[in-house]
Amino acid sequence: PNGGFGMWQDAGKGGFKGFGKGVSFGGAVPPDARMMADLERDMAAQAPPRPDEGSDDEPGQPAEATQEEVEEAQRIVQLAVQEAEERKKLQKEVKTANREDLQAMLNARLKLQRS
Repeated sequence: PNGGFGMWQDAGKGGFKGFGKGVSFGGAVPPDARMMADLERDMAAQAPPRPDEGSDDEPGQPAEATQEEVEEAQRIVQLAVQEAEERKKLQKEVKTANREDLQAMLNARLKLQRS
C-alpha cells in the first residue's frame, strides 16, 4: 500500500517499519499497524477497477442525449434557477418581516407546495 494509511510495512517476523521513516519496531508491533496493513490489503483487493483499467467491451463515451432528454434537462435547470431566485427574494423579505408576515409567507409556500 502506497497511500492513505500505508505508512507501515511488514518487516517480517512480526515486525513493522515505517515507510521512509527508518523506524523499526523489531518484534514490537504498534497496536494498529497490523490491522491497518491488513485493512489496506483487503481494500486494495476489493477496489473496483479504475476507468482506465476497464475491459475493451465497455463503451468509451456515453450515448448522445436525445432531444427529449435535452429539453427535460433545460426544464429542470430553469425550474432550479426560478426556485433559487425565489429563495433569495424570500430571504431578503424574512430579514425585515414581523411574526405575522413570516406566518403569511410560510402559509403561501405551503399552499404552493400542495397545488
